[in-house]
Amino acid sequence: MENINDEAKGNFAFHRKSPLKMLIGALFGILIIIVAVFMVFAAMNEYKKGGYIGQDIVAKNTITISGEGKIFATPDIGVIDLGVVSDAKTVAGAQKDNVEKMNK
Repeated sequence: MENINDEAKGNFAFHRKSPLKMLIGALFGILIIIVAVFMVFAAMNEYKKGGYIGQDIVAKNTITISGEGKIFATPDIGVIDLGVVSDAKTVAGAQKDNVEKMNK
């Protein structure tokens, strides 16, 4: 009987993990948890962004002024633009007609 217990203890010690393997397993588990938390927050952020699709941008810290005014005063300078249109078969004929009309 005593021999079986010693053998069982030996087998248990044989299957025991080394401290380095336990540390690597713990670090891998922590890494998986961090990645899962990151993915949850990234998904929440994308979900919130979807609420802004199709909405106008709200302007902050802006001042908008509109108005209309009229001024009544005597002008100091008067500018007049005149133009004449003539149709002719040749350029020289159209120019001659325009000169006659403008000189009247």
